[in-house]
Amino acid sequence: MQSTELNLESNGEGTDQTALLRSFVEHSPAAIAMFDRNVHYLLASRRWLEDYGLVDRAIIGQSHYNLFPDLPQHWKAIHQRCLAGAIERSDEEAVTNAEGTIDWLKWEVRPWHDRAGAIGGIIIFAELITEQKQRALALQQANAELEARIKARNAELEQTIEQLQQEIWERHAALRDREQAERELRESKRLLQLVFDLLPQRVFWKDRDFRYLGCNKLFAQDAQLESPEHIIGKDDFELIWKDIAHLYRTDDTAVIQNNLSRINYEESLIKEDGVVNWVRTSKTPLRDETGAIVGVFGTYEDITDYKQAQIALAESEAKFRRLVEDASDYIFAISTEGTFTYISPQFTRFFGYEPDEFLGKPFTPLVHPNDLALCSAAYQRLIETGQNEAGLEFRHQCKDGSWRWVISNLSPIRGVADAITGYQGILRDISDRKEAEAALQKEQVFLKTVLDHLADGIVACDETGRLTLFNRATREFHGVSEAALPADQWAPYFSLYHADGKTPMQTQDIPLLRAFEGEIVHNVEMVIAPEYGETRTLLASGQAFFDQNGHKLGAVVAMHDITAQRDREQAEAQLQEQEQFLRSIYDGVNCSIFVIDRCENGEYYYASHNHISENLMGRLSAEVEGKTPADLFGATEGALVCQVLDRCVAIRTALTTEEILTFGGKTIWVMTTFNPLIDQDGHVHRIVGTSFNINELKQAEAQLKQQAVDLEHALQELQRTQTQMVQSEKMSSLGQLVAGVAHEINNPVNFIYGNLLHANEYTQDLLSLLALYQQHYPNPDAAIRDEIDAIDLDFLMADLPKLLTSMKVGADRIQKIVASLRSFSRLDEAEVKDVDIHEGIDSTLMILHNRLKSKSEYPAIQIVKEYGILPKIECYAGQLNQVFMNILSNAIDALDEQNQQRSPAEVAAHPSVITIQTTAIDDETVAIHITDNGPGIPEAVQKRLFDPFFTTKAVGKGTGMGMSISHQVVTERHKGRLKCLSRPEQGATFVIEIPTRQVR
Repeated sequence: MQSTELNLESNGEGTDQTALLRSFVEHSPAAIAMFDRNVHYLLASRRWLEDYGLVDRAIIGQSHYNLFPDLPQHWKAIHQRCLAGAIERSDEEAVTNAEGTIDWLKWEVRPWHDRAGAIGGIIIFAELITEQKQRALALQQANAELEARIKARNAELEQTIEQLQQEIWERHAALRDREQAERELRESKRLLQLVFDLLPQRVFWKDRDFRYLGCNKLFAQDAQLESPEHIIGKDDFELIWKDIAHLYRTDDTAVIQNNLSRINYEESLIKEDGVVNWVRTSKTPLRDETGAIVGVFGTYEDITDYKQAQIALAESEAKFRRLVEDASDYIFAISTEGTFTYISPQFTRFFGYEPDEFLGKPFTPLVHPNDLALCSAAYQRLIETGQNEAGLEFRHQCKDGSWRWVISNLSPIRGVADAITGYQGILRDISDRKEAEAALQKEQVFLKTVLDHLADGIVACDETGRLTLFNRATREFHGVSEAALPADQWAPYFSLYHADGKTPMQTQDIPLLRAFEGEIVHNVEMVIAPEYGETRTLLASGQAFFDQNGHKLGAVVAMHDITAQRDREQAEAQLQEQEQFLRSIYDGVNCSIFVIDRCENGEYYYASHNHISENLMGRLSAEVEGKTPADLFGATEGALVCQVLDRCVAIRTALTTEEILTFGGKTIWVMTTFNPLIDQDGHVHRIVGTSFNINELKQAEAQLKQQAVDLEHALQELQRTQTQMVQSEKMSSLGQLVAGVAHEINNPVNFIYGNLLHANEYTQDLLSLLALYQQHYPNPDAAIRDEIDAIDLDFLMADLPKLLTSMKVGADRIQKIVASLRSFSRLDEAEVKDVDIHEGIDSTLMILHNRLKSKSEYPAIQIVKEYGILPKIECYAGQLNQVFMNILSNAIDALDEQNQQRSPAEVAAHPSVITIQTTAIDDETVAIHITDNGPGIPEAVQKRLFDPFFTTKAVGKGTGMGMSISHQVVTERHKGRLKCLSRPEQGATFVIEIPTRQVR
C-alpha cells in the first residue's frame, strides 16, 4: 500500500489543516485533481468534477484511466514523466470535446512529495480558455480592420490639412486693425478647435481646479458626450472613467505642482464600449500670458495607431516635405547639438533673414534674452525625454532688430532603430494675437472690476440669447459662488417667483427674456430663491441694445435688491398679528402668567398678571401693578423670590423652580418658569413667569418615592439571595460533573497509556525478529511472498511505529485535559487554600481550547500570556476559576461576533487576540488583567454590566447571571475588586484585584 499522508501533524491542529486543505481544493475556482502513484484519485475540486462530468460519481480511490478509457496515449506518457519528477505544462492546447467541437485547454502537471521527500503522486491543474482564445482571434481580425480604416483616415487628413493651411494663410493676410484682430482671435479659436477636431489624437485642456476647459471631438466621443462643449466645467469624476479618475488627478497635480511636462507615458482609458485600453499620454502645464500656470494641456493616442502613423509618415516623407515648403507656418529642423539643419522659406517672410544665414548655426541668438531660459529648458527636456514639446511661446528677433511673438511645437526626428537624429519644429507668428489679447484682456478686467463693485445685479445676453455678462452681485442673488459653474448651468440651483413669492415665474415672464424680445422692462418685482443662500426680492429693469445699423446685439437687465424693505413691511404686519395672538394666549391659558419689570437699580416690580394669577393670589392685576415681591409675599418670602429672579438675570436663560408661597394665609406649592427678556443693549429688562399649582403632584410624589425605596430594598434582597443560591448550586453541580468526568476518563486512559509502552516494545521485538527472518531467509516461498505483497509488509513496518507514536500523543493529551478538569473543579480539595493563579488560568484555557481554535471562516483566537512572578494566593480556587471562565467566555463571544461582521481579509489583517497579564500590586494584593481587541463595551452597558439578569446576548444565549456572580465572588467572597475598562472599537479589559490572604 502507498501512504497518502500529506505531511500533517497527528494532533488536533493537523486535523484542522487536513480539513482546510480539502475545503480549499474542493472550492477552488480552478479545476484541480490529486492522484497517487497509480493515478488513483485522492482529491478533486468542484470545478474539476463539473468540467469533466463527474459531479454525481464517487471518484476517490478510482483509477483515472478507468473513468476515461479513451484518454490519448500522450497524456499517459505525460503522467509517467511527472511521476519520475518532471513538470509539464501547456499555455494552450486544442482538444475535441464529447460534442465534437474544439475546446482550448491550459494545463499543468507536477509531482507532489510526501514527508520523506519521495514522490507520492501527481497534481493536475486545468483551465478551459476557449472563450479567451475566441476573443483573441476576434481581436486579431478587429486589428486588421482598424489598420485599414486608419490608412483611409490618414489620406483624408492629408487633404484636410492642405485645405486648412490655405485657409489659415488667407485669414492671416486679412488682418488689418484692432477690430479685425479681435475677430481673427475669435476665428482662430474656432479654427484651433477645428484643428483639434481633425487631429487623430485626443486633445483636452483643464484649469487649475482640474475641470475641463475644452477638448476635441475624438475626446468627447471617448467620454460619451454629444459634443466638446458638453465637457466644459466637468471633471474626471463626472465622466465614464470616474472609477480610475483618481489616477488622472494624481498626474494632473504633479504636472501643475512640479511645473514639469509628462510626455508619452502610458495609462489606461475606458473606451465607449466599456473596454479598458492603454494609451500614450502627454501632459504639459497650461500657462497664461504672464507665464503663470493656469491648468493642464494634454493629448493621448492609441499606441497601436501611433506606431502605424510613424510607418505612414516615413512612406509619405516626400509628400509632406512639399506640404512643409508651401505651409504658411515657418518649419525648421535642428541637430542634436542645437544647430539648424533645415529652415523653410517662410523664415525670410517672417523675420527678414535668408535661410542660408543661419543654416549650421545655433538657434539661441534669435531668442529674446528673457525667454532664453524657457526655450533652453524646453529644448533640454526634448533632448532628455525624446518627447514632443508643444505650445512654446517666446519672442523671436527679426533682422531689423524688432521682436515678434511666436508659438512653436517641437518633436524628435528618429532614424534607424528609433534612434533620435535631430529635432523638428513648426513656428507661427502670434504677435497680432498677443496684442489683441492684451488689449481685450485689459478692457475685460476694467469692465469686470466696475461691474463687480456695483450693488445691483447686472446680467446681459448676446444676439443669440446666450448669457455673456453677469457681475458679482448677480452670482450672489442666484446663490452661485465665483468658482461655481458657468451661467448656462445655473438653472438647477435657484427658483424664480412673482412678487408674491409663491407663484413660479414662467420662462416667458423672466425680465431678461422680455427685454430680449423687445419690451422695455421697468421695475418688475420678482423673488429669487437660491438653493444655497437667502431668498431675495428684486426690482428688475432693462431693455435690448442695438448697433449703429439697428441690428440687435443682445439685452441687459439691472436688478435692485429691495429685500430689506419688503422684510421690514412684513415684519411690521407679523408683529401686529403676533401681538394679538400673544394677548389671546395670555388671557386664555389655564396657568398663571405674570410680568415683572426690572429697574436699572436691580429692583423688581410686578407689571401685570392674567386672570388665573388673580384667582391664585386673590388679587386683581391692577392691585399688584407696581408692587415689589416683598409687598406681595412679605419680607422673608419676598427676599427668596428676589434671589430666584437675580439668578435668572445672571444666567440669562429660562429658569424653572419649585417653591412654597403664601397667599392670604394659605400655603401653596407652585412650579414656576422665569423667562428673561433682553433688550437691544443686552440688558435683562423684564421677566415673564408662568406658574402651575402642584400641591396634589407633590403629595403623590412623596408617596411614590417611599414606595420606590421599599421596593428597591426588597428587590436587592431577593436578587442577593437568588444569586447566592444559583452560584452555590451551579458551582456544586459543575464541580461534581467535571470531577466525575475526569475520574471516569482517567482510569481507561491510564490503562491505555500504561499498555502502550509494552505494546511498543512488543512491536519492536516482533519487527526485529521479522527483520532477522528476512536477513537469514531472504528467499521465502511463494505463499509467503504473496502474503507479503498482499499486506504491503514494507509499508506496515514503517507505518506501525508511527501509529503507536500517534496513539501515545493522543493519550498524553487526554491526560493533560483530565488534569486541567480536576484542577479547574477543585472538588477534592479544601474550600480555601493556597493555589497558583496561573495554574487556574491555564486549566480554564485548556477547557476553552475548542472555542479558541480556528474556524473555517477565520483563524484561531490568539492567547498572549504575560505572567508576572506571583506568590501562592489563598482563595476559593473553584469559584475563582469560574470567574476566569465567565470573563474569557464573554471575550470569545465578543470576538466571534466581531469576526462574523468582517471579511476574511480584514480578520487576517487584524487577528483576534486575548491578552492575560498578572502582576503583584504590592505584598498583599495581586491583579489579573484580561484584555481583548474586540468591539468594546458601550458606556451605558458598562454601568449595568454586573447587575443580575442583565445581558446583551440573544434570547437563549445568556442568563445575565455570569458577570453578576463573578462580581460577587471577587468582591464579597475574596474582598477584592472587579472592574471593566473599555471604549467602543478599542476592546475591553477586565481587572481582577484580590488579596493574597483571606481575612477569616
